[in-house]
Amino acid sequence: MNISDLLNRINIGEDQDLEFKSAKGELPKSLWESLSAFANTDGGYLVLGVVVRGKGFEIEGVSNPEGLLKTFWDGHNNYQKVSWPVCSQSDVQVVSLDILKVVVIHAPRVHRSNRPVYINGNPMLGTCKRNYEGDYRCTEEEIRQMLRDADNSPQDQSILDSFGLNDWIWIR
Repeated sequence: MNISDLLNRINIGEDQDLEFKSAKGELPKSLWESLSAFANTDGGYLVLGVVVRGKGFEIEGVSNPEGLLKTFWDGHNNYQKVSWPVCSQSDVQVVSLDILKVVVIHAPRVHRSNRPVYINGNPMLGTCKRNYEGDYRCTEEEIRQMLRDADNSPQDQSILDSFGLNDWIWIR
């Protein structure tokens, strides 16, 4: 995301694939929920250093981008924090806007075989999804569906023992 894209998106606001977070002093704790949500849905961008002011957003910047990046990568590569490493080095960048700096993290959608991406070592409590501009905990059924979809053996191509033509129910 370049500077002009970022400025345009700040004017539009948050949506399905964009989340702004204040990160003046430290990495926001809610970052991990958003990372899980983006990875489990359609992917998106986390922009650290943007705050809500009134009904809009304003760039406040981050005071120590290198420290934030170190903390991010430490958590990102800790399987007790995030179940699957979602981002690569090219997905994270520091963008300078005059004297202010923001951190932009692209969280891509992960392949079905790597879902669910969950936080804090617990898929039933730490799996999130993205709906419009919010991150929400997945239901147990949604999590079980992701786990079924992650299996490499197709669910609908199994041969059923003792199943014959007389077992079919025909609908007219």
